[in-house]
This record gives sequence, C-alpha cells and structure tokens, in this order.
Amino acid sequence: MYIEAPHIKEYIEAGRAVVADQSLCKRFGKYMDDPNLWDASGNHLEWSDETSLTINLARVGDDQAGVLIDTSSISSCSHVLMVYSPNQPGLFVDLHFGLIKVHNFYWKAPGPRFMCGVRYEGGRYKPDFEQTVEFDGVDSIFLRR
Repeated sequence: MYIEAPHIKEYIEAGRAVVADQSLCKRFGKYMDDPNLWDASGNHLEWSDETSLTINLARVGDDQAGVLIDTSSISSCSHVLMVYSPNQPGLFVDLHFGLIKVHNFYWKAPGPRFMCGVRYEGGRYKPDFEQTVEFDGVDSIFLRR
C-alpha cells in the first residue's frame, strides 16, 4: 500500500496527514468513472481555459502557488483527499501543504494522479468530489477556477 511507504509514514506520524478510509477512495473512484469528466484521450480530465487553472509548481515558488490556489474554487476547502487507488486508503492533508507538496505524496505513484477538496466540519472530513484536482505526475496541478 502506498500509505505504508516510509516517506508517507513520516507525514502521518508528524500529523501532516491523516489516513482516509478506503471506502472514500472507492466513492471517489466511482465519481471519476463518469466519461463526461474526461478529455478525448481518456487519460486526463477535461480542463477548459475558461474554467480551469494550471499551476506549474516547478516554475512558481511555494508562496505564489499558495496565492494561485486561493484564487481557485478549491480554496473553499480546508484539506485535500490524496487518492492512490480506489482499493487502498488515501490521505487527508492540509489543502496548501498537500497541493504544494503533491510530488512528495505521489512519489512512487506514477502517472497522472487525482484528488479532491475536503471540508473539515463538525470534527468530520467531508469530501467534495466536484473540487477535483489533477496532478500530471511531473510539475503541474490543474484546478477549477
């Protein structure tokens, strides 16, 4: 399991990540099965220039990435759900920390990766699948404006 990798265990032990039940990842996987979300290739989500924001994390510093994240609709969320597989647990991570350090969380998880925004309310994590984020597996994240 991805969450058992030593670098992920360090985040969990340090309180920077909380293990999310596999059932949430499975629900997110079912949401992602909607063919209307995907571009013609079927490998990436459909992102239009008018409704999306691309942040190249290699080109902007952490502070600028945080400012850009705050201009997107996911800024209404406090956390992000890092999903590795519908059949494995995920991680709840602080929104800014998780998105800015996304490459650390998905290191050893190749290819495009998908996550969603989460609101922490009343002592519970409440995923918002509409706030989906795509990480290209290299340098960039794609968000809704």
